Amino acid sequence: MIHNWCRPHYSHKRTPAMVMGLLQRPVKIVEILTVKAFAYIAS
Repeated sequence: MIHNWCRPHYSHKRTPAMVMGLLQRPVKIVEILTVKAFAYIAS
C-alpha cells in the first residue's frame, strides 16, 4: 500500500496516487507514519 503513495514508477517517474490525481507529489514514509489516523488504520 505505501509504495502507491511514496515510490515513483520507473518509467514515468510518478507514483500511482499521482497518476490517479490524488497527490501533487510523492509522500514521504515519515509523513504517512506520523499521521494520527495511522494507528486506527493499522489496527
